[in-house]
Amino acid sequence: MKQCTKCGIKKQLKEFPKAYDGRKGGREAACKVCRATKRRERWKHNKQNNKTKFTENNRKWQLKSMYGITKNEYDSLLEQTNGHCPICNKRFAMKKGVSKHGPVVDHNHSNGKIRGIVCSLCNVGLGYFQDNPEVLQNAINYLNCNSYTAP
Repeated sequence: MKQCTKCGIKKQLKEFPKAYDGRKGGREAACKVCRATKRRERWKHNKQNNKTKFTENNRKWQLKSMYGITKNEYDSLLEQTNGHCPICNKRFAMKKGVSKHGPVVDHNHSNGKIRGIVCSLCNVGLGYFQDNPEVLQNAINYLNCNSYTAP
């Protein structure tokens, strides 16, 4: 039997986690229940900070692994756009989560070279046109020449 230093209740040794640092008795001072409670309280207290930190680290990893750029290089590219998509000229929606007009890295799929930052809708549009200027010009010609009017 051992007394928990947090709740003061005497409990079986199996109710205490093993201590791997060579302390007397080979068990932690606080029982598993008290340690779990403290961990939950600490998580709740730090939840927003932990979430933000995770998101930032994940974004840094994504930029480096997918595009080979740092967060500072991304920020520099974003700054060059003055907060607007260079294709549709709409202001980037700087919201958390996925957004129709959020800024994304645009790159050439053939050589992986970064072209800049565009909004997510324009990036998808470029992808649908297979990054092909001829196909995009054909679409422009189509839009300029074909206007259906109902009888």
